[in-house]
Amino acid sequence: MRSGQHVRACVSYAAEDAAAARRLVQRMKGVIAPNGQRLTGVSLATEMTPHALSQALAEADWLIVCCSPAAFASERVNAEIDEYLRLNAGSRLLLVLLRGDPRESLPARVRGREPLAADFRSVGDGQELGALKVAAVLLGAEPGALIDARAGAQRIGASAAWFMIAALALATMGASVFAAHSARQRDSAETLARDALDVAADAVVQADDLSLRLAELDRASPDVLGAAEARFERLFEQGGDAPALMRQRAHLLVRFADIHERRGDRERSGERARAAVVAFDALPESERQTLAFVRALSLASSGADGEQALAYAQRAVDAARTVREEDVRLRNAALAQALGRLGELQQAAGRRSEALALYAEAAPALEAVLEHSPPGDEAAIQGLAGALRRLGDAQVEAGDLDGARVSYTRTVALARARLDLDPRSAAARAELGSALSKLGRAFVDAGNPAAAVEALQESLALARQQAAAAPDDAAAQTLFTERLIYTARMLGGVGRAGPALMEEALTAARADLDRRATPETRTALSDLLAVDAVRLQRARNYADARTAWREVVQLRRTLARGAPSASVAEAQEQIGATSLALNELPAATAAYAESVRQHRGVLAAAQNDRTAQAALAEALHRLAQARLREENEASARGAFAEAARLRLALAQSDPADAAIAYAAADSLNRLAQTQLEASPARARENLETARELLSRIAEAHPTERRYATALRRTNAALSQLPSEGAQQ
Repeated sequence: MRSGQHVRACVSYAAEDAAAARRLVQRMKGVIAPNGQRLTGVSLATEMTPHALSQALAEADWLIVCCSPAAFASERVNAEIDEYLRLNAGSRLLLVLLRGDPRESLPARVRGREPLAADFRSVGDGQELGALKVAAVLLGAEPGALIDARAGAQRIGASAAWFMIAALALATMGASVFAAHSARQRDSAETLARDALDVAADAVVQADDLSLRLAELDRASPDVLGAAEARFERLFEQGGDAPALMRQRAHLLVRFADIHERRGDRERSGERARAAVVAFDALPESERQTLAFVRALSLASSGADGEQALAYAQRAVDAARTVREEDVRLRNAALAQALGRLGELQQAAGRRSEALALYAEAAPALEAVLEHSPPGDEAAIQGLAGALRRLGDAQVEAGDLDGARVSYTRTVALARARLDLDPRSAAARAELGSALSKLGRAFVDAGNPAAAVEALQESLALARQQAAAAPDDAAAQTLFTERLIYTARMLGGVGRAGPALMEEALTAARADLDRRATPETRTALSDLLAVDAVRLQRARNYADARTAWREVVQLRRTLARGAPSASVAEAQEQIGATSLALNELPAATAAYAESVRQHRGVLAAAQNDRTAQAALAEALHRLAQARLREENEASARGAFAEAARLRLALAQSDPADAAIAYAAADSLNRLAQTQLEASPARARENLETARELLSRIAEAHPTERRYATALRRTNAALSQLPSEGAQQ
C-alpha cells in the first residue's frame, strides 16, 4: 500500500482567506483513497518566497484558486494566476468557492475558463464534501470511491445513506472535471441510483442541495443525468406501487423538474413536474400539503400554456396556503413564489388588477421570511426586494402612485442593507442604483420633483462610480450611458436638468447611436432631444430649440420608416411653434402643413380613433392661426372650418368631454371671425353653436373660469353682429 502520492499543487488565496485555505489543505491531506493513497506536496502560495513561488508555479501540476470576494479584488491572486498560466504550458486550474456570490468571487483571470470544482458554502457542498471533491481530482480517483471509503472508515449507518446520495451527485458532477461521457460512468450513475434507493430511498428527498449539484452536472454532461433519471424510473417500476416508494418517486420527479428548469429546458421541466403532480394526486391528502407539491405545481405551470398554466398556478397558491410546515421561512417563501407565478400569468393575460392583488399578498409573505431569517440573509433580502419591485411596477400601471412610492422606498432600503453587508459588491451597488431610479420615477409621476432629483442623482452617481471603476467592462459602461440618458430625461421633464447634464447625456446618446444604430438608441436620443428642446423653449432660446426639434423629426422619420407618424407630426408642430416665436411665418406654416399631412395619414389607418381625430383637429387649428398671421384669410378659414367640424363631431359623440367641447367652441369662434365680412349669417350660426357648447360645459363646471369667460366673449361677439333683418 502506498503511503502517499506527491502532487505538485499550489493554493492561491487572498489574505482574508488564509485560515480557510489552510483548513482546505489539512482536510485534503486527511483523505485516504481506497488503495491507501494520501496527498502530499500541496503548498500554500503565500508561504513561499517569491523565487520559490515562481519555481513552484512552473512545476505545479495544478493551481488551486480559492475564490471569494476578497480574491476577486486581490491583485496578488490575479498575479499568481497570470504567473502560473505563463510558466506552465500544461496548466490545470481547480476553482473552489469559499464564500460569496460566484459572479463576485471568481477572479477575472479565471472566469469562464473552468467550472467550479467545489463549493464550500453551506448552500453548496460544504467544507467536508468540498475537500473530498478537490482531493478526488488531485488523486485521480472517482469522487464516489472516496466517499465510500470515508463512509466505511467511519462506520456510521445513518450517515451512509447520505454519503450514498452524495455519491450520486459527485459521480455525476465528476463529468465537469473528468469529461465523463463514457458508458462506464453512466453505469456507475445507474448503480449508485439503485444503491441509494436500496439503502435509504427516503433520504433522497431530504438531501436539500442534491438538485443543485445535479444541476451543475447537467450543464456539463446531460447524458449522465439522463441515465440516472432512466435508472430511477426503472427501479420505481420494479418496486411496484408501494405508498412509500410512490411518495419518493413524486418528490424525486420534482427534483428533476427543478434541474431542467434551471437548465432552461421548460418543456422537459414541465413534463417531469406534471408527472409529479399526477403522482402526488395518487397519494394521501397530507402529501399535497407539502412544499414539494407546491413546487411541482409551480413548475407545471411554467411548462404549460394559457388556461392550463393558470390552473396549475392557482392550485399552487391554494396548496401553499395549506402547507403543513413548521419553518415559517419555508412556508412563506413557498406561498410568495406561488403568488408571484400566478401574478405573472394573470398580468400576461391582461388581468392587471388580479395580478396586483397577488403581488400585494406576496410581499408581506417575504417580509415574514426576512423577519425569521438570520441577520444579513442575502437571499431573503433579494427575494423581498424582487417582490417589491414587481409590486411597485404593477402599482404604477394601476395608477397607484403613492403605493408605488412606498414599495420602491422599501426596495431602496433593502438594497442599502445588502450593500452594507458587502460594500464592495458590484451587484449590490447596481441593485441600489436600479431601485433609486425607479423611486425617482415614482416621485416624478407623483409631482414631487425635489425628491426625484435626490433619488435620480444618487442613482446616476452609483452608475458613474461603477463605470469609472471598470473602464473595460462593457456592461458597466452601457449601464452608465443608459442611466445618464434616463436621468437627464426624467429631470429635464420636470425642469430640473441643467445644461451640463443635458449636454453630457446628449453626447453619450449620440455616441451610443454611432456605436449601435438600433431603434432603441434612436428612440433614446429622440426622447432626450425633445426634453432638451422643451428646456430651451422655456429659456426662450427658440433658435436652438427648433434645431433640436428638427433633429427629432429626422430620428422619428427613420423610426417610422416612411409611414405616417403621430410622433413626427407632434415634433413638426413644435417646429411651427418655435418658428412663430422667431417670427418666421413661412417656416411655421410649412411645419404645420406637414404636421397636418402626417396626422391625416395616421387617421386614414384608424378612422374611428378619437385621439387621431383630435390630433388632426389641433394641427389644423394651429395651421389656420399661422395662415392668419400671414394674412392668408381664405386658407385660414378652410383650416378652421375643418378643425371645427372634427371637434364638433367629437363633442357631440361624448357630451361629458368638456375639453373637446371647449376646443370646438374655440375653432367655431375663430372660424366666425373669418366669416364676418363674407358670410355674416354663417358667422352667426357658428357663434350660436359655440354658445350652446359653452353654456353646457359652464353649467356643468361652474368653478372653471375659462368656460365662463369664453361664454361671455361669445355672447359679446353675437351682440355685435347686425340683426338678421339688417343682414338680409
